[in-house]
Amino acid sequence: MTDWSNLDSWWSDELVEDPAYAAEVRPLFLDMLESAPFETFLDLGTGTGWVLQELEHRGSRGIGVELNSLLASEAGREFPVVVGRLPDLVWCRSASVDGLTAVLVLEHISDLETLFAESARVTRPGGTFTLVMNHPQITAPRSAPVVDPVDGEVFWRWGSYLESGSTE
Repeated sequence: MTDWSNLDSWWSDELVEDPAYAAEVRPLFLDMLESAPFETFLDLGTGTGWVLQELEHRGSRGIGVELNSLLASEAGREFPVVVGRLPDLVWCRSASVDGLTAVLVLEHISDLETLFAESARVTRPGGTFTLVMNHPQITAPRSAPVVDPVDGEVFWRWGSYLESGSTE
């Protein structure tokens, strides 16, 4: 299990330089937030804190949870951030937040049962869990786009999507 200690620079660059993140991930997540307003929330895998910043502009208060200490430090310059390994939320009181957010985090958690149980425990009745995740078809080992050289149509090679297993 990785602590992501060697990925902080890559992740920060990914947020700035990846056109798909800007064109697809952020707008999808922000659109989902329109129907899930909360006063207080936890941002699981907060990274550099862009979700915390976005929700603060909407009048919410959030706490980030981040495993990578350098990313947590960056987000922590403006927002409260707990350095912790998900799915562990034992430090958070039961029914203490209106909701949780997670953007591109779920696919990195091996114990989803505990994550969802802990998420339900810390969320007040009627709260929400707003998440965006990669479809495993896209992130499976050996999966990739294939471009037809004749007409430019793009297909997707599924790789090992239909096989069981995990990768780091």
